[in-house]
Amino acid sequence: MNFKKFLVNHLLSMRIFILFIVTSTAYAQEVDELNPTLREANNINNKGYTLLESGHYSKAILHFQEAIALDPSQIIYYYNLADACLKLDDNNCALEAYSGAKLHHPDEADLYMYTADIYQKQNKLKEAISEYDKAINLVKEGNPLKYLFYFNRGNSYLKLKDYKAAVLNYTSTLNEFPDHYGAYANRGMAYYNLKRKAEACNDWIKASENGFSTAKEYISAYCN
Repeated sequence: MNFKKFLVNHLLSMRIFILFIVTSTAYAQEVDELNPTLREANNINNKGYTLLESGHYSKAILHFQEAIALDPSQIIYYYNLADACLKLDDNNCALEAYSGAKLHHPDEADLYMYTADIYQKQNKLKEAISEYDKAINLVKEGNPLKYLFYFNRGNSYLKLKDYKAAVLNYTSTLNEFPDHYGAYANRGMAYYNLKRKAEACNDWIKASENGFSTAKEYISAYCN
């Protein structure tokens, strides 16, 4: 079995993209505290979210864009816009939404993370890594998803065949989340390509023990 072909076939199934899921559109301020323009923007955003929920994505996009035009400071409007764009598989639209949000929230790590995820999906790996770098520099300690910042950056390096950098990122993933089977499995791939077979097999064994069944195939193919 050709290892590189095996790697390509299985890496895609193990990537994790963090796409924003809107859980609430309620504006934090009391409506009475808003001036008329901000109140209108909030109402338009909520109408857009109703359209988004009912599957009318193109109409939702127009509402979110209108809300942003009235009040460009509210990050939730950009997230809602990006979510509607992604529902239509319009990556460029989503990237524009995140870029707009960055102008007003330049220190929001998740914006760079979501941007990087789209670039990785487009196979623009160097651009993805640049955005992951920014996200990791900004992410706060205690963020429960910090491990995914490293994991997804590691996947970009793995696809670029920069195996040393991939190992470092998967190790950082495991420092944040010791039972992440995908990080063990992918780090095993990186180790194997670095001719570090024993370490690769150890990682695949750990991945298998953590429930990643495909790791058993790696062990059978490359460790016996």
